[in-house]
Amino acid sequence: MYSLDNTTRLGGYPSKLEQVETKSGPLTKLRLPTNRKVGGEQRTEWHDCVAFGKTGELIARLWRPKTRIDLEGRIEYGHYMKTVEAGDESVEVRIPTVQIIVNSFNFTFPSTEETS
Repeated sequence: MYSLDNTTRLGGYPSKLEQVETKSGPLTKLRLPTNRKVGGEQRTEWHDCVAFGKTGELIARLWRPKTRIDLEGRIEYGHYMKTVEAGDESVEVRIPTVQIIVNSFNFTFPSTEETS
């Protein structure tokens, strides 16, 4: 059975980008905000996004502050273990993670009138 796990047009202004070199090649990490109204209140949610290889290299090379990026990709769930002190003992806690693995992207660069 086939199922689709895909985000479509997740867009926002990343606060920063981080490039990491791994054994399998370069990757670019970014945190992307999206805004929505909930009960008349504006809510911002941050999404951890990862782009591998040439896609990540292009994003890192082209991105500038105040540049909007629209992403399309798949959602990947994972976890890591963390040791937490609980009174006199240490407890191993499972921390869930959610990442968007970038398949494609598009930038919207600010016009020169907006930046001056």
